[in-house]
Amino acid sequence: MKRNLFFLILLLCNLAFSASEIRIYHEEVFDGTNIYVDNPFFCEVSVQLNLELQNMKARNTSNLYLVPSKSNRFFYYKITPNK
Repeated sequence: MKRNLFFLILLLCNLAFSASEIRIYHEEVFDGTNIYVDNPFFCEVSVQLNLELQNMKARNTSNLYLVPSKSNRFFYYKITPNK
């Protein structure tokens, strides 16, 4: 259930940013999930992602980030299971 909610949120984010060519994607690692952002533009872009997590926690406290210009695989969030 929580995995489905997580992918629904990622899908909505991808749809919201699809017109602007900003790419938000995730990668599962051994201790959770990392969320990355690609910014192909020559200017910095602000990205905000609001998550409501159940049985999971985000290691970053801020949800508004400035993504550097021409960046690939910019680390955005780390989500881990709640223990």
